[in-house]
Amino acid sequence: MVNDMTDLTTQMNARLSQIWGEAMAEVEGWARQQLWTAPDGWLVGYTTERLHDGPAHLTGKFVVLVYKPIGKGSRGGRKTARTWKRVYSRGFAKRKTARARAEALYVQHSKRA
Repeated sequence: MVNDMTDLTTQMNARLSQIWGEAMAEVEGWARQQLWTAPDGWLVGYTTERLHDGPAHLTGKFVVLVYKPIGKGSRGGRKTARTWKRVYSRGFAKRKTARARAEALYVQHSKRA
């Protein structure tokens, strides 16, 4: 039973990372990122390197992005949500500042759960 749950968690984390990467590529360009799933199902992350080939106002910056779960399964949190909507994005000149903002947003959504 434990292995089944571990496998499910691993698959969900892989799927969330894939969704996050696809969303970044479509809208924001390319950069390595760090992603956290808050207990309330929201995705919070930031780029760990400067953004490449993105919108002019974000290119060359570290970007913080927040997505909320929407649609069927969104009230169940991260285990059942299949789609997310971007509700926040902001660029920062320093990685340390972007990470601090992402961490603050993660804590904010952790308290909501």
